[in-house]
Amino acid sequence: MKVGAWAAVAVMVAVPLVGCSSNDGAEPTPGSGSPTVSLVPSPFGTPPADADVAPTDVNLTIVAKKGEKTFTRDDLSALPQATAVAKNPQEWLEDAPGLPAEQTFVGVPVSDLFIAAGIPGDAKVRFSAADDYKVTMPVSKLVASEGLVAIDGDGVPLTPEYGGPVRLVFPDGSGVGEKYWVLWLQEIKQVS
Repeated sequence: MKVGAWAAVAVMVAVPLVGCSSNDGAEPTPGSGSPTVSLVPSPFGTPPADADVAPTDVNLTIVAKKGEKTFTRDDLSALPQATAVAKNPQEWLEDAPGLPAEQTFVGVPVSDLFIAAGIPGDAKVRFSAADDYKVTMPVSKLVASEGLVAIDGDGVPLTPEYGGPVRLVFPDGSGVGEKYWVLWLQEIKQVS
């Protein structure tokens, strides 16, 4: 795997994940203390221009059958928060020496976000990212796997260089692989 750009990052914030395009509805495929600062390569390249926003400028749009809501960082922070610990895939650790073996994310459990947006438990939703990556899943699977709409990584707001300011992640042991993680998350849409 080719490494994108080098960036000075706080090691505790370095978060490698996939970020690529996928056909709508198709199986997604992977693509392109005190903190210490290191020069660490980003294994998923440069964020798309649409994702180049400050963590405080979060806007996540949720389109439900009953209407549309836009959530800011403050809105997301006001909802119930949870923590998910996720291990970084070995291939990313090999491609980007210095990245941590695991990351602790904080954000809104998808179950609480769907309630706030009015999306029922028997629906399917499509997550769309700034790089046109899309993944569609049943709400029941997302809730059962403890999916998390993350806004912080290891206590620091997620930046575009590391898939932020909003990302979909799943904790270790959830049974959902990292190919379903969504970097640069911009929209969640109810599709059924």
